[in-house]
Amino acid sequence: MLTVCVKSRFILFLSQGRINLVKFLANENFPLASVYQLHEVGYEIAAIIEDSPGITDAEVLRRAVEEERIVLTFDRDYGELIYRMKMPSPIGVVYFRYTPLHPEEPARHLQRLLHIDGISLEGKFTVVERNQVRQRPLIILAKLLIPFAVSHNT
Repeated sequence: MLTVCVKSRFILFLSQGRINLVKFLANENFPLASVYQLHEVGYEIAAIIEDSPGITDAEVLRRAVEEERIVLTFDRDYGELIYRMKMPSPIGVVYFRYTPLHPEEPARHLQRLLHIDGISLEGKFTVVERNQVRQRPLIILAKLLIPFAVSHNT
């Protein structure tokens, strides 16, 4: 059973008796002002634009899986990579489907979202629009990046 708890400005999840801090990975198109704002209020967040600019979306997914981070993005390609191309899923994806009015808007939107009862970002592909939020379950595969084609001898 998975339980999500909000403690001050940190989001924790209890899984198999462990308490874990939810970590975010801001895609290259996620505004740095929002990254800084989220970091300033206490969230664990890494930014592709700061430490790995120019990497592919597949590499972003790989890193998110390895580091157990939720991807924050304005790029709709992640849905295709995960659902159609069957790439390994991170623990969560938040796709912001709007053009921000100012660079801090996504951070404020995410903070409001994290305080809504019944919303969990873990295990979900979350689509955030200005006036609605939709979620679809992710298929979380093993932590190890292994080939998907497995042959069985008969």
